[in-house]
Amino acid sequence: MNPATDLLSYEIYINETGNFLLTDTPTKSVDTIGRVVTTYDLGQIVPRLETGTTYFLVMRTVEKNGGRSGFSDPPVRFTY
Repeated sequence: MNPATDLLSYEIYINETGNFLLTDTPTKSVDTIGRVVTTYDLGQIVPRLETGTTYFLVMRTVEKNGGRSGFSDPPVRFTY
């Protein structure tokens, strides 16, 4: 797979438990059409995050043909 031509988006999932299901709704979807995304400012999700709360984050990719990868592993733990 060529990320610049085959990738549609990245899905970011954030919750407080660290348990993620394939049926979960992404917290944020980041469009990647025609470009390779290597960084993302989580500050764009800030209105949903509470100060002092510990969260877990995973990502997965979405191909233009609709295929999705598994979740990144292990989940990233952070306190906002």
